[in-house]
Amino acid sequence: MSYFPKNEDEISLIKFIAKYQCLNVSDVKYFFNSSRYYRNRIKTLIDKNFLRKIKWVLVLGKSGIQYAKLLNLEYNKLNKNQKYRERLLRLSNIAAFYHNCKTVNFTPSFAIKDKYVAFIFMQIINVILCYKFH
Repeated sequence: MSYFPKNEDEISLIKFIAKYQCLNVSDVKYFFNSSRYYRNRIKTLIDKNFLRKIKWVLVLGKSGIQYAKLLNLEYNKLNKNQKYRERLLRLSNIAAFYHNCKTVNFTPSFAIKDKYVAFIFMQIINVILCYKFH
């Protein structure tokens, strides 16, 4: 087996985590077809330091960061602010759910360039998140 990920699902997962900074382990199921298979793939990616696990959250490891930079992927450095990381985790949850969806193209608020549209979008997301988690 090669050192670098060759499987499209693995590459897609690394691209996703590079963009969103984190992903809950339970949301990895949206990237792979088989639950047993994805657990093995995650373990291999962690062993090769492409991913690291902080409690139940996956983030890029050193090799994953280098891989993202090598491929010129959209890479966002892991934010240290705990409250913002919780927000990012919720965003990544929604984005992972819609990851393979053909009808919905999810755009995170941090990727919206128009600040007024981003403000309105964040208000809508806050209402949805408050409803979902309370």
